[in-house]
Amino acid sequence: MADGNEFGRAQVVVATLGQSFLRGAQGDFPVSPFPQDGKQTRLQWQESLQSFVLSNGGTPASGGGNPRTDARLEDPSPGTFQSGVGPVRGWVCNASRVEIELDGRASVPAVYGEPRGDTQGACGDTNNGFSLQVNWNDVGDGSHTIRVLADGVEMGSATFTVVTLGLGSFPTGLKGDFVLSDFPKNALQTEVQWQESQQNFVITGARFPGVSDDQCLPKTGQVIDSSGRVAVLTWTNPYLLAGNTAVLHFQATTNATLTQEKGAREQRAASGGAFFACASNLTIDKEEKSLIHRAFV
Repeated sequence: MADGNEFGRAQVVVATLGQSFLRGAQGDFPVSPFPQDGKQTRLQWQESLQSFVLSNGGTPASGGGNPRTDARLEDPSPGTFQSGVGPVRGWVCNASRVEIELDGRASVPAVYGEPRGDTQGACGDTNNGFSLQVNWNDVGDGSHTIRVLADGVEMGSATFTVVTLGLGSFPTGLKGDFVLSDFPKNALQTEVQWQESQQNFVITGARFPGVSDDQCLPKTGQVIDSSGRVAVLTWTNPYLLAGNTAVLHFQATTNATLTQEKGAREQRAASGGAFFACASNLTIDKEEKSLIHRAFV
């Protein structure tokens, strides 16, 4: 919304690893062929970003820190790899202006005042976050240093290493889907996919080894209500780890009017652009096994 007017909308599927913030996981993986046939790219898990970044397989440059107790630079953190389109972010309790300085060049203002509920204890309020989006492809490969200034005074710094694909500011047309074994822990596999808008790999799901690929593809079928009306049901993320919410899309294939038998419930669904799916039994068939769950909706 810009000044109250909608200018964009998107439907997305969120894939997680079953925790709100995964801690302690480590992983460095070669993936190939990417970005082209005969080429290999390395990915490394970065906990602070909760995602994978490009790695050169070596040890990133390190230095810097957070000298104040009322402020923190969280990303980039010292001794990390950075790639793609990512944030410079952190928090500071009180400031009129937060600026980001890269490699000693002129500073640029960051967005300040973003909600950060986790800073309530340190600051006494929550509107303390700052961020600045950076395309690290424009910064270039190698060691770099960032300083964050709050009202002209340094509150944090970090030396880190940028890794790019060497294909310019914003490579387009690349595709890549890969399975990373034994991540986030042994006996699990995590699937990642190149996402052009982020210029990085994103997680698309995780599963136990032995689950066949055909069980992990989107599934589409028809459902029929008691009056014979038909809708299309699609299961879009069937192999996320436990703790995730599966997304089901219902698309009516015939024009239908909601009955008023149950009153307010149907009216609320109609006004919200939705409807209720009611069933006494739900049957799930997977790998020749049938699981029946009673559903009272």
